Amino acid sequence: MKKYATMSAAVLAAVVGTTLVASSASAQVFSASPGLAVPPAGSGGTTTSYTVATLTVAGGPASITDLNVIINQTHTWDSDLDIILIPPGGGSYIKLTTDNGGSGDNYTFTRFDDLSSVSVVAGAAPFSNNFRPEGGPFGAADPWLFTPFVLPGTALANLGGVNGTNANGDWTLVVGDDVGGDVGILQYLSLEFNGAVDPLGPPPLAGPQPPQAAMTLSPTIGPVGTAVSVFAAVTSGSNPPSTGITVSCDASSIDGSTVTLLDNGIAPDVAAGDLIFSGTAIVGPSSPFGIQTLTSNVLDAQGRTASATATFNVIPPPAPNDECSGATEIFSGSNFADNTAAQTTTTACTGSNDVWYFWVADFTGNAEASTCGARTIDTVLAAYDACGNVALACNDDFCGLGSTITFPVTSGQTYYIRFAGFGGQRGTADLNIGNPAPTNPTAFGSANPDPVPAGGATLLEVTVTPGENPTSTGITVSIDTSALIGGSSGQTMYDDGTNGDLFAGDNVFSYLQNVDASQAGGTVQLFYVVGDAEGRSANGTIFLDVTVPAQWDEIANGGSDAGDLIPSAQIPTGTDPFTSLGGVIETGADIDMFLINVCDVASFNATTVGNGTAFDTQLWLFNPDGTGVVANDDSAATLQSTLTNTFVPANGNYYIAINRFNVDAVDETGAFMWASGAESAPVSTLPHAGWSGTGFSGDNYQITLAGTCFAGGTGPSCDYDFNQDENVDLLDAQQMAQVFVGLISPEANWLDGDLNGDENADLTDAQILAAFVVSGQCNL
Repeated sequence: MKKYATMSAAVLAAVVGTTLVASSASAQVFSASPGLAVPPAGSGGTTTSYTVATLTVAGGPASITDLNVIINQTHTWDSDLDIILIPPGGGSYIKLTTDNGGSGDNYTFTRFDDLSSVSVVAGAAPFSNNFRPEGGPFGAADPWLFTPFVLPGTALANLGGVNGTNANGDWTLVVGDDVGGDVGILQYLSLEFNGAVDPLGPPPLAGPQPPQAAMTLSPTIGPVGTAVSVFAAVTSGSNPPSTGITVSCDASSIDGSTVTLLDNGIAPDVAAGDLIFSGTAIVGPSSPFGIQTLTSNVLDAQGRTASATATFNVIPPPAPNDECSGATEIFSGSNFADNTAAQTTTTACTGSNDVWYFWVADFTGNAEASTCGARTIDTVLAAYDACGNVALACNDDFCGLGSTITFPVTSGQTYYIRFAGFGGQRGTADLNIGNPAPTNPTAFGSANPDPVPAGGATLLEVTVTPGENPTSTGITVSIDTSALIGGSSGQTMYDDGTNGDLFAGDNVFSYLQNVDASQAGGTVQLFYVVGDAEGRSANGTIFLDVTVPAQWDEIANGGSDAGDLIPSAQIPTGTDPFTSLGGVIETGADIDMFLINVCDVASFNATTVGNGTAFDTQLWLFNPDGTGVVANDDSAATLQSTLTNTFVPANGNYYIAINRFNVDAVDETGAFMWASGAESAPVSTLPHAGWSGTGFSGDNYQITLAGTCFAGGTGPSCDYDFNQDENVDLLDAQQMAQVFVGLISPEANWLDGDLNGDENADLTDAQILAAFVVSGQCNL
């Protein structure tokens, strides 16, 4: 019995559903979890208080053949609820349930399904199975009470009322509670279209099921006139089972008629009553070539249908040259080859669907047959000197998917060419046959070693591939080495085991080239020319890199690995100007440091760019007291580094360091001294104390210098008796340090403490002296 109470405003909630795809493109489930209060929270059940959930269907079936609705609704006292579903467009509604279930609670994943034998009106709460919706309009005895919601104009008798309409659009579920005091939550809503099943619902009801069919043909390929056996295997429909099944085949695609298929045990049918229906279709004279589709149609006495398809490849009549014995003659030059009508394959070589051609050689030598020109398929070629013999030559892919074969021929003799498609492809190609065109020799040049140091030697080599048709004879190679000091514009290269050549007669032509010690560094181009006795030629260039050894090398000149810190830095010596120094970064964390003198700050430059240094370098410049001056990681769009005079204040002694990327300078507090990899001044004003990070092993490096001189010998010897006690020991270094930090005052006869000659007496001097006393090596 309906009861009335005070109402509140309606609550609208739009909910977009999640699609669950069923077994076919048109069978789909759309679902949502609204989580809406019924009635709206705090309002109580009234005639103006109702809950609306909108489920948007997008990408659903264009034509509905079946619709079920699942609701999961908690509520204490189900008979308070009126629930309707409004399809897209809003012109009609389906009454799912009104005031059913008495004092029972909840609709627990209830499926509304027209197939159910139990109406929701006769059901009992909790509703947790399949029920037929109430349907029909609201009447005087059962009115729609909820305002201002206006019912659509058309009341559908059941869910089948939407069959044939488009599922896409907004589906609206309206839930009204017309009595106060009881509440619930609309937790879940789903729509099952066209036989799809929501796994959250109860076990579905089985409706009438149509029969099914599968179709096969034998054979599946053939020319006009082929008799095709058609077989349609039928599975009976259900609910109820199919009776009176009839099957026909539409063979119009092969210029055939509609064929009645029978299950009577008369050929081509194999066994009567096994639901495999059979008949014969004939490929008619007007059938188009290519793959054609035949369709079988099934009908049962219950009016249910099914269909199935199979394809038949209609091919032209066999080509006259389908067999070697029927080969078609071709002539030297370009010929048209066509295997579209091929129906047999010779079990030799590769490829299938072959046709045959014969050619009478008009010369003696090596003949060439090729499909490297125009073609529509992936070709395979083979040549024979008689039908049935072993192939003289065979090729699949030579020029992309084209083929080329070369085989010996004698003038006046007949040869057979097999033209086939890879993997059975059918199509056409230009088939060229005859005396192949001459090819030029080719060559590749190299130098070993490359780069080569000035004053060294390198073996120049040119590897020659002879020309063909005919094969090159009398091959000669010369090279222009005039770009090298003392070189020649026409230097002969040798393939006789002399002049550096390793193996005579291997077509590797060689010449051992000396590089003058005064040769400038850089890349030189050495042009070579190849010729043969047939008048054909080739040419190329060897790009040879010449390197100039650095003035100072940490190992060759310094005797060992340059140190990582100022006290262990190497001090190069030599004759000014000081233009380059080199060495090797040996391990990931290796750093090499050197003392240099900037003697022309206006032109100062230090770089690893363009001098053969190959790894990712970093350059650093420090004052003698360890404070930073400038650093750079990557320069001029390279991984090498450059220091300019931008941040160098004046002439004087400086320490330059090089390392591999990812190892960075830190000060006495352990903080990074530079904030950027670009050329920049340090952010720390404290002295350098070490390095942080892990790099990768480097390689040989060279630093090219400008505006610099050697600093070696400009300061006093490490043999420095600071306290004048006639001993050079750690006491000197200790007292120097104490004087510099103000702990003690020097005696009158003590030296000034400027050990390294940088015009500053500081802790660096004490460190250098301590290192000398411990190691015995002077690093000034």
